[in-house]
Amino acid sequence: MILANANAVSRRRLASTTELTVSATGAQIAELIGRDPSRIRQLKAEGVIKPRSDGRYKLVPTMQAIFANATAASADDDGLKAAKRREVEQRIAMRDHRLIDIEESDAVMDEVFGMLKSELLGIPARVSRELDLRQKVEREIDDALNRAADRLAKRAAELRTTGKMGT
Repeated sequence: MILANANAVSRRRLASTTELTVSATGAQIAELIGRDPSRIRQLKAEGVIKPRSDGRYKLVPTMQAIFANATAASADDDGLKAAKRREVEQRIAMRDHRLIDIEESDAVMDEVFGMLKSELLGIPARVSRELDLRQKVEREIDDALNRAADRLAKRAAELRTTGKMGT
């Protein structure tokens, strides 16, 4: 009950505070927030705060606008910090060889699978002199390699578009 009464009193005080007609100069507001008067001029130029026709600022709305602007700037700073942190993490992962460029990965895959294809297609000739059997084995090996290449191309496309491997 006491808390409810305190909240009601706070709301009444807040409502009456916004109706205050106290005004201050830009220099006074700068002194109040501990900043240089040039910062007040900058906030005015950015449209964050607006002076009255006599050049003075209504104290309550001006302070609310300054605090809201500072809070928004803080959120922007947090986003920038997170982006910088991700960039540093990526650089460390690259340095530790846990992260490689996808073009390098493709080149290694092409080299390994090219060698594998060459070796596999040489098997029929080494195993049999019978032409029909060799051709049948070559077709089967070629079909298996084509299926593998199709699957590899699909997975590579998934990685390029989503950055993750599908199932």
